[in-house]
Amino acid sequence: MHHFTASVLYAVILLLVSPWGWAASPEIPTSPDRVALPGHVLPALSRATVVSSDEEAGSQALTLTIVLRRDDQAGFEQYLRDVYDSRSLEYQRFLSLPEIIERFGPSHEAYTSILNYLQSHGFSLVEGSATRQTLLVRGTREDAERAFDVQIKDYILADKRFYANDRNPRLPAGIGAHVQAVLGLSNLAQPQTVTSLEKVAFICSVAFAVLGATGLVT
Repeated sequence: MHHFTASVLYAVILLLVSPWGWAASPEIPTSPDRVALPGHVLPALSRATVVSSDEEAGSQALTLTIVLRRDDQAGFEQYLRDVYDSRSLEYQRFLSLPEIIERFGPSHEAYTSILNYLQSHGFSLVEGSATRQTLLVRGTREDAERAFDVQIKDYILADKRFYANDRNPRLPAGIGAHVQAVLGLSNLAQPQTVTSLEKVAFICSVAFAVLGATGLVT
């Protein structure tokens, strides 16, 4: 019973950190060797005014979080469906975390290639991830502009000054295919979208329904 409880909660956590809020695949590349990552341009930029940057802006420190794609996202989602489907041969055949990483990725090769790319563009590793799904790196605005083929400009919106990338980040195709999101290219705080909140609420409601059915919560 304890194993089942832990497995249910673990599956919920995995669902919550799944990249639902981002597009499922990269945009069609604008050149044969690079892909653009969609969904990274702030809607607020259409209402903001570009202002001159300080001379030292390029050397400003940035800490970015790189979120990797699973190599087999569809297979991972099918696993979650099967493991809670009493009609499935995989019902309650829970995988350990290392088994999930090995089976669905991200692979060690993808993780290493992204890290090597970032380090070659001036970034240093701050913190890695045992699941290979995130990389926390630190560099400068200039490093980010070179690595992601963007310009990070300064803007003013309603008396608030902030910086942000002017277009979606672009990466070499072999690297970009493994990147889900790049977080930290802007310092303008963005509220959680209603759509994302609804997804979280739905996942939580399903989790409590499953736990309730087992008598573990009332």
